[in-house]
Amino acid sequence: SSADGTSWSPASVGGFGSQDNTAATAMAVFDGRLYVGTRNAVSGCELWSTGNGATWRPELTGGLGDPGNVEVASLAVFLDRLWLGTTHAISGCEVWTSGDGVAWSQVNADGFGSPATRGATTMTVHDGRLYVGTHRLASGADLWRTSDGVGWERVGPAR
Repeated sequence: SSADGTSWSPASVGGFGSQDNTAATAMAVFDGRLYVGTRNAVSGCELWSTGNGATWRPELTGGLGDPGNVEVASLAVFLDRLWLGTTHAISGCEVWTSGDGVAWSQVNADGFGSPATRGATTMTVHDGRLYVGTHRLASGADLWRTSDGVGWERVGPAR
């Protein structure tokens, strides 16, 4: 963090207490808290939050119950909820949502139906819809969107 934009000091050190958290991969502000997702290829991704920039608490650990979810690849706020996209190299990316940042529910089929869709690498909200960009092997990236968090459609040119 920095008060003047010139002098910087760490807001968190040592991978939030674990050297296995090798990267801070996504950030979002939700309900007055800053959320930071990690990459952890040993025990699964983690999500940490702070209300003051100094005291951090774990909101999820262990890759949402699957250590194959190695990364919180994306975060967004949509429909007054926090949304989280993972990277999973075996079964495909997952998209999760929470109304409080603590209790989470998966809202897509793994990999949007294909294990080759490994990462939900970016999220943004546009025109009343949540868009999720993916990392997909062989056939190229996909873009998915939802207006309600339940029904998903792939958008872009036909394959």
